Amino acid sequence: MIKWLIPLFIFFGCSNVDINKYKKDNEYSLLKGINLYSQGKNREALIEYEKALEKDPKNILILREIAIIKSQLLEYKESKNIFLEILKKEPRDIEALRNLSYLFFDEKNYKKSIFYLEKVPKDLKTQKDYAILAFSYYKIGESKRALLTYKKIKESIIFNSIILTKSYIKVLSENGNKENLFLILKSLEKYKPEDVNNVILISNTYENELQNYKYAEKVLKDFLSSNKINDKILLQLAKLYYKIGKKKECRIVFSMISEDYQYNLEYIKVKTYMY
Repeated sequence: MIKWLIPLFIFFGCSNVDINKYKKDNEYSLLKGINLYSQGKNREALIEYEKALEKDPKNILILREIAIIKSQLLEYKESKNIFLEILKKEPRDIEALRNLSYLFFDEKNYKKSIFYLEKVPKDLKTQKDYAILAFSYYKIGESKRALLTYKKIKESIIFNSIILTKSYIKVLSENGNKENLFLILKSLEKYKPEDVNNVILISNTYENELQNYKYAEKVLKDFLSSNKINDKILLQLAKLYYKIGKKKECRIVFSMISEDYQYNLEYIKVKTYMY
């Protein structure tokens, strides 16, 4: 499913010239398409756009909207072909470049996603664009370029996505940037402190990337002291205690895990090497 597409009519309407041109006939297919699309009737809108395109086959605005709707209808191949057709007519069309990149990104074709998105001028790139570029560079192994790109993204945007957060942490670690990694983790601790997965990610990073067992323990214990007892956090803490040789603490924490959670595969796995 496409997660990054931009619904263009939210940001771009028809130009004033186009609107004035079509006001003479309210039944004109383009205006009907716009109205239907605004009502969420994508298939009906597509029919009207295609009628409008027959009368004005060079209209890039109509081509864009058809491509967007086809993407929303999961007709990705046709959508890409239309965006490519737009680029033949207008090689610098920002929305065609951007949406092609998003489509390739969704297919995990990161190199092609980068190829098109890098053609968008720097002053027109959005935070979402940089997020896609950073993650794509990370996925193809270009860690240094990924790091440079991540630095252009607001922390709040990175932290709002567990996927971006994990990849950013990995990139910092791969570049040997431990000081910055530590600072990022401290910032991350303040972001959604009640989020279990976030807390476990932070603790794991302190433990495995920085070998800072003190902070790995602290972030888990802070969660337990500020929130309800959580089995996943308890299991994570027990595993940490076992690793650093605190066997007594390990058994105490492990015994606090609820009976319901004892059927969890991770719990069973840990239990086999603890006892």
